[in-house]
Order: sequence, then C-alpha cells, then structure tokens
Amino acid sequence: WTDGDPYVGMKKAPTTGGDETPLAIPMKEPLAIKVLGQDVYWLEDRAISNEADRLIVSASPDGTVIFVG
Repeated sequence: WTDGDPYVGMKKAPTTGGDETPLAIPMKEPLAIKVLGQDVYWLEDRAISNEADRLIVSASPDGTVIFVG
C-alpha cells in the first residue's frame, strides 16, 4: 500500500500481523546516477513540505536505501 510517505513509495506487512516494511522507494527522474561496486547513487530534486530539496540517494542490492543528503 501507499500512504503519501515521501521516503517510502510502497509498504508491506505480514497478513499474520507484524511491522510494516518498505517495499519500494519513490524515485523522481534522476539528475545524475553513479554505480560504485554494487551500490547505485543518484541525485534528484524532491519537494518535501513545499520545499525543494536536492537529495543524494543510495541503494544496495540487499534493499537498503540511504538518503545521503
């Protein structure tokens, strides 16, 4: 499901109960992209709380996503 979270595009939770976990992140059109080893980094503009922010995001093969800045 989605709920408007600016950092998590889709979420999932076990039908038997338990914590929700991120399934996918929202991604705008990347302004730049770089692959370092198995990690992917990209730069994007994203409006959060009516303010424009330029973010550097990293994603790893294990599904870890980090908002670097």
